[in-house]
Amino acid sequence: MGDYVKEPDSTTATTIAEQVYRMSTDKPRLALVNLRSGDLWVSANLSLYMLLLANRSSVEVVVFIHQIDSGPRTYLGSASVTMLANVLSARDRALSNAYHATEAIPLVNPLVVGPSLGEEFFKKLSPQGPTQEQKNDWVNWDRLRTLADPALIFDSVESRGKQTLSKRQQRAILAFPLSYVPIRNRHGHLDEVVDKGQLAEQIALSALGL
Repeated sequence: MGDYVKEPDSTTATTIAEQVYRMSTDKPRLALVNLRSGDLWVSANLSLYMLLLANRSSVEVVVFIHQIDSGPRTYLGSASVTMLANVLSARDRALSNAYHATEAIPLVNPLVVGPSLGEEFFKKLSPQGPTQEQKNDWVNWDRLRTLADPALIFDSVESRGKQTLSKRQQRAILAFPLSYVPIRNRHGHLDEVVDKGQLAEQIALSALGL
């Protein structure tokens, strides 16, 4: 349970659009975003990614983590992609206007004619080019909380180091406000993400003896 799509290797606007294009075809409902040390995403690029996920993919939930290289994945928070996109748009009118001005542009232009979606988006967002403040607006843990509040959910279900979920864990998962539920260990590291719908179906079938 809990398959997810990892974030792009690069966070340029073009790469982001290409990633969302692939996701629009594969139709995953869960995405993982690694903030690393706060040196990977700038606010405008992360906001564009969330807006595209909300409006041009089937992704329902995004899970944010902190991970360096192959180290442990520290759970930071999760959110409904739609709710997060709405929060970002409501908070930044320029961002919202730039997105709506480019929402008819294809994610990937096979003919390579005219500006790409990303190029046009940032041209609308900053007609004179990005300011130094925008260039330095890196998203670390503190910045994420500012950007995503109140859409960001910090809660998770704690794992017990066992293969099967306890009744208590199952109840906690079913009560979680998102369709995908992060499971973390006592150190705060993400173990997996559980599909709540699949778990509910398994419980129902087990109750019926199937």
